[in-house]
Amino acid sequence: MSTTPQESQDSDLTVREVFHRSDLARLQSQLVEYREKYNLLSPVVSIEWIPEFYSISAVRVPVDTRIMKKGGEVFEVGYAKKAEEKQFALSKSPIERCAMAVGIDVIQVIRVDDRTDAEYCECRADILVPDVGTGRSRRVQRGAEIDLREGSALCNKMIREAEKAYSRKCEYNERKGWEPPRPPEPMVRINEMRATIVRRCETAAVLRAYRTAMGIKPHYDALELRKPFLALRMVESGMSDDPEARKAYRQMALARMAGASDALFGYQGQRPKEVIPATAIPVEDKVDKDPGGGDDDPVDVDFEDPFSSFSGEQDGGR
Repeated sequence: MSTTPQESQDSDLTVREVFHRSDLARLQSQLVEYREKYNLLSPVVSIEWIPEFYSISAVRVPVDTRIMKKGGEVFEVGYAKKAEEKQFALSKSPIERCAMAVGIDVIQVIRVDDRTDAEYCECRADILVPDVGTGRSRRVQRGAEIDLREGSALCNKMIREAEKAYSRKCEYNERKGWEPPRPPEPMVRINEMRATIVRRCETAAVLRAYRTAMGIKPHYDALELRKPFLALRMVESGMSDDPEARKAYRQMALARMAGASDALFGYQGQRPKEVIPATAIPVEDKVDKDPGGGDDDPVDVDFEDPFSSFSGEQDGGR
């Protein structure tokens, strides 16, 4: 079997299977199979309960597992000479797609450093995650920092990696008999990151919270990436064993869709006779008079500048 990332399997953002309250036992046994065949985007160990009017859907999330240099959505982590030792991580786009499939909401992203240094930034992200294991939503908070000050660990790391990449390229060109490559300029990349440090730090904090909430690994090998990604999401389905409860749920759902009027007064056929639909309040065609003047001319309220008629001559030239 190939040990390099391949093109993503044929998949789309569609519901593969839906589990209702009566399917709880089948779902519990299915979780074992999901963990073997898929990269399951849920850190839950087991699901013991499905709330009334809700169901759990298994959603297959498409991820292009080619590396980004070839138009894919993963990138290589570190450097390995052997193909089977290479490690890959998901980029921003598939992580956000997974978060959308799970139903995660971002509560806030704030900057928490003192903002005294333009080359240093620290942010914190708060997200709300629907927990399929408990039926409730849980709050996940994670932070990230970017230190691009001269001599920082991040800047030194970027410089070292650029030098190592340059050395490998020089050896390759020498074996091929080609001219030496152009020396690297890591400071150009560092200055570009400094110009967008706040935006990058906010994104890093949100992505870190996403990975924690969904149990996304920091890196995958090529064999792991060949398995599709599967998300479990709790959806409002209206399913219930009680017929009266289902009927009440349908009425509430229709009320939400019908708007505020139906939600307040009931449906059109159920409204009591004494409820009269609101109509426009008649307003007399009157114009306010100037309370300070003695004339009967109406006050002009359509002028552009309240001081346009004011001049120094009206106040003795002062």
